[in-house]
Amino acid sequence: KVFRVSHVGGNPDFAYQEVKSWGAVPGTIQKVTFPDIGEVIVCLGWDRKVRVFDGAEDRVISDAVEQDNGLSPVSLARVPIEYLHKCHAVFDPLEQVYKLYLVITPSTETVYSLHLNVRTGAWYPYANQGYQTATLADSGNSRILVGVKRDGFAYHMDTTNRDLTTAIPEYYQSPFYMGAAPEVATKTQKVYLHFSPTSSGTLVYEDRPDWRSAFTTRTRFALADTTTLTQIRQEVDV
Repeated sequence: KVFRVSHVGGNPDFAYQEVKSWGAVPGTIQKVTFPDIGEVIVCLGWDRKVRVFDGAEDRVISDAVEQDNGLSPVSLARVPIEYLHKCHAVFDPLEQVYKLYLVITPSTETVYSLHLNVRTGAWYPYANQGYQTATLADSGNSRILVGVKRDGFAYHMDTTNRDLTTAIPEYYQSPFYMGAAPEVATKTQKVYLHFSPTSSGTLVYEDRPDWRSAFTTRTRFALADTTTLTQIRQEVDV
C-alpha cells in the first residue's frame, strides 16, 4: 500500500494516512518530469504495472508493454512475481529516459530493460541488459549514468565503451510495440541511428523479416571516420 506521512508534533510526532491500495517495488521508484503533467513519481507496482503518481492520484502507463505480443521477449507479464524485488530503475535526465531493469522468465536475475522516453511517452526494450544496479553519478562537474554488471565491472552507459583499447559490445533491440498487427498498422519502417563523433568500428544491423522468430544478420556497416556528417544511408527491403 501507499501511505502519506505528515509531521504533526506531540507524541507520536508523525501521522499517516492510506492513499492507495497498491504498492511500489522500492528500487523502481524514480522522480520524473513529464512535459504535460510536470514532476511525478514513476514506479513498478507489485501487480506488474508501471504508474505515474503525484502523491494523490495515479495513472497506469504500461498498457503497451504488459502482455506478450509474440514479437518481443520482453513484457511485464513475463516478470516472475517471486523476483519482482530484484527489479530496479534509474532515470537519466540527460536522455530523458526512465530505465526499468527486469527479471524475465526463465532467468532469475535482471536480463532485460524497458525504457520509457518521457518526451514522447514511447516504450522500447534493450536486450540482455544484465545490470545488477545503476545510478546517476557526478564526475568532473558532469553527470554520467553508471551501471554495474554481474561480472563486477562498472560501465559508463549510453556511450562508446572501451575496456582499455578493446571495444565493449553493446546490443540494442527494438521489437514492435503496437495495438494492431504490424502488417496492418504500417507497411514501412524507418530506423535512424545516431552516433557520437567518437564512435568507431562496425555496426551490425539485424532484423526479422516476415515476422520470423529468429534474427538474421542482414547488413554490416563500417563507420568510415569520426565526422558528424551522414556517413551511411541505405534502404533495406524487408
